[in-house]
Amino acid sequence: MHHTLSYAGRLQLIKSILFSIQVYWSSLFNLSKDVVLKITSLLRSLLGKGCELASGGVKMAWENICLPKEEGGLGVKNIQVLNRATMVKHIWAICTNLRHSIWSSWIHSYLFRGRNI
Repeated sequence: MHHTLSYAGRLQLIKSILFSIQVYWSSLFNLSKDVVLKITSLLRSLLGKGCELASGGVKMAWENICLPKEEGGLGVKNIQVLNRATMVKHIWAICTNLRHSIWSSWIHSYLFRGRNI
């Protein structure tokens, strides 16, 4: 089906479905730079060439594609920035000692055992 999608359809597929899958894994794990580059490469190929997943085809730098629409981009989120943000969110939950969170309580009792970060 993806080979019959227009450019706008492939963009919507990337922004809604494929990016959501990546957000889930990004919120759980700190993705390595190689993984981020591979995911970005696959998304870029899909956007440019469709089902062929070959290099080329996108006539715009990926950094510009990741800009908000108001700034001339296409509104695709930057995977590396999002991964850092989700990791900082977890660190914030640990540092602010959110005891109402089961996860944070487990981190403090099991991993830290009374010590600080």
